[in-house]
Amino acid sequence: MAAQFTVNASFTGFREANRQIDKIIAQVERRGNRRALNKASRPIIKGARRKVRRRHGDLRKSLGNVIRMEKKTGAIISIIGPRRGRKRVVDGKPVDPANYAHLVEYGTQPHEIKPRNPAGALPVGNDQFAGTVQHPGTPAAPFLRPAYDENKNEATKVYGEVIGGFIESEAKKANARIVSGKVRV
Repeated sequence: MAAQFTVNASFTGFREANRQIDKIIAQVERRGNRRALNKASRPIIKGARRKVRRRHGDLRKSLGNVIRMEKKTGAIISIIGPRRGRKRVVDGKPVDPANYAHLVEYGTQPHEIKPRNPAGALPVGNDQFAGTVQHPGTPAAPFLRPAYDENKNEATKVYGEVIGGFIESEAKKANARIVSGKVRV
């Protein structure tokens, strides 16, 4: 028959250790994810800049990323694409690459262009066309999707390295707070 015995033990520090772990998690969610996503986006942005056709270079220069938090899920995401506000004046009108990047990426179908003014003249640069004009369409010149497909493994690797380093540094800071006596265990 097996002997029965009772052990009474007292452990200290679990509550504070949990608080420190919660602090590390909060820092990773707030700062670590943003930093890692920002660095992980760079290979994709560089790939997209290499792939975009150069006409004036405005679209290439406008490519970048923005880190945002989704309202519904609270997930932190990186949005890669043309940034707004990179305008250049063409034929007296400001042109923002963010307004036409999708047309370059996906192309356009042949379509009819009708004049907006009541006189029926369609201004194109310095020329005027009467009535409607048949636009032949433009072929797609994808740059974002191929850049993502080629660089997603690199981006994942960079994200893992940065977030891992960030977690390590936050754990060291927490340990230093405990060791220095700033936190009671």
